[in-house]
Amino acid sequence: MLNDTFEIYSPRKFFEEFVLRAYQEYLVEPLDQYRIKMAIIQADTMAERVWDTFKDGDRSKVKNSGSARAYREFLSKQCPDFQLIWDVHDGHKHVHLSRTNRLVSSASQTGIVRTGGAFQADAFDESFQVGKEEIVVVLDDGTQRSLSEALANVIAMWERVLETL
Repeated sequence: MLNDTFEIYSPRKFFEEFVLRAYQEYLVEPLDQYRIKMAIIQADTMAERVWDTFKDGDRSKVKNSGSARAYREFLSKQCPDFQLIWDVHDGHKHVHLSRTNRLVSSASQTGIVRTGGAFQADAFDESFQVGKEEIVVVLDDGTQRSLSEALANVIAMWERVLETL
């Protein structure tokens, strides 16, 4: 049911209603690719929302960025994992990325893998499991990163940013 007032949420309200909610829902099922992608989408969209709030007012709040993209680039320098979240969101949306400042080129670079094993893969039969499963992204340079860790860092970044707005 729609409420009687339509509004554009403040950055704080958007963070609480969408970003934090999606992140908390993901944490309940940390191997659910749908949930982590929804949280990533909201965490990246937050940059657009913050920039839009201040683009015609106090631009110092968005580091005098001339566009949402420039603001994202600033955020990526402050929190390198934001670049990763931005790329995974864009890859999910566009399938393939051609931006020069990207870490990921394709939506196919995320998935569930077993990490942290201390034995070679064929040392034991399939019933013996070592390590844990997690959702990762393989960067263009071949590096494998935990999406959960990157997302947690970006959530913490947004909490710090919101304190300054």
